Amino acid sequence: MSGKNTKGYWFACVDGKVVTDPALSPFDKAVFAVLCFHSDSDDRECYLKVETIAHEAGCSERSVQNSLKKLEGLGIIERKARFENNKQISSLYRIIGDKAPCYQTQWEAPEDRGAGDAPGGCTTCTQNESHLNDIKDSLTGEAPLPGSPEPEIPDSPKEAYTPEDAPDIMRPTAELFLHKTGRKTLTEADISALRELSAHQYPSRVQKEIDRACERFRRKGKSPGTLTLSYIAGALRNQPTLGRKSRAKTKPDPMNLTQAEIDAKQEKLTEEESLRELERLEAEMREEGC
Repeated sequence: MSGKNTKGYWFACVDGKVVTDPALSPFDKAVFAVLCFHSDSDDRECYLKVETIAHEAGCSERSVQNSLKKLEGLGIIERKARFENNKQISSLYRIIGDKAPCYQTQWEAPEDRGAGDAPGGCTTCTQNESHLNDIKDSLTGEAPLPGSPEPEIPDSPKEAYTPEDAPDIMRPTAELFLHKTGRKTLTEADISALRELSAHQYPSRVQKEIDRACERFRRKGKSPGTLTLSYIAGALRNQPTLGRKSRAKTKPDPMNLTQAEIDAKQEKLTEEESLRELERLEAEMREEGC
């Protein structure tokens, strides 16, 4: 027995059920094939270094260690550590194949196995049952490498938001909106609308629009609870923003109107634009069946 194919063959006998088992990874099958190639044809044993297996299987030493652990846990191989002068040397491997009592391919049901296929228990698995369970669990996906962090599970999106989730400047507006509509929580779309409004509108302007929209919904027989802040943001999208309103106040008036007259004209224009915009949005909502 040696670490080489002592028969001088350029081929090796490999267990067909193992190498065609879809539950095993390509690395597992490559490692198994290397062990089979070097095993004695009589006792099916060989001794190899991990680095040698990795070189011939075309994978890393860590992948080899993981595959050896899986194959050993399934009973496909037996592994015995060897030491010389208190130093570990190449391990001894023995090929068991699919005849191992605890191994069964994905497509083979337990009742399909012959009674002679399971003489007694598998010492590898009975000695370390928890380790075998870990190996079986890894068949459904990639097993984490030793020392690697557990994969993070992304947080599920929140279904309900509160005014505390809104921008600081719009928190009172969010509270007013919930009070006026009778709703208990906000949606993700409401929070996004509040972020947009905080960048372009004064909170007082948004609150005034909420009052008008609620009153308009009541006049038309709609429940204020169906009002959304996205609707409010749409109604104010074409209205003067923070910057535009500031410039309008500081721009000289060619007709020498008083500031009160300028504010009155601007308020009237704002209301007319708001009504036209709301009518347009309501028409779109009716078309969409809202």
